[in-house]
Amino acid sequence: MPCCCARPSPTWVDNAIRYAGRGASVTVRARALGPDAQIEVEDDGPGIAPADRERVFERFARATMQGDGCGLGLPIVREIAQRHGGQVSLESAAPKGLRVLMRLPRLAA
Repeated sequence: MPCCCARPSPTWVDNAIRYAGRGASVTVRARALGPDAQIEVEDDGPGIAPADRERVFERFARATMQGDGCGLGLPIVREIAQRHGGQVSLESAAPKGLRVLMRLPRLAA
């Protein structure tokens, strides 16, 4: 099954820009990791508390009441990744912020 990252990436890039806060930096990286491709979106905003990181992948769950989101973005990103044999996770960025990691099987050349 061909993999399409173009669909989920605008959602999580938009989330980083929207929720990291005014003046925050957002960095997008892509790299090959063995048989997988990894895409990262990292920001230096307030991040998401470790206790809330799994919960924000539930539909309609939000880490903050700021903004006008409805809590569907990250659940959809995770579902798309899983349908393509991949995974999405959240981790802390140093010294502050959030890193969203998507890992997907690479397509055969």
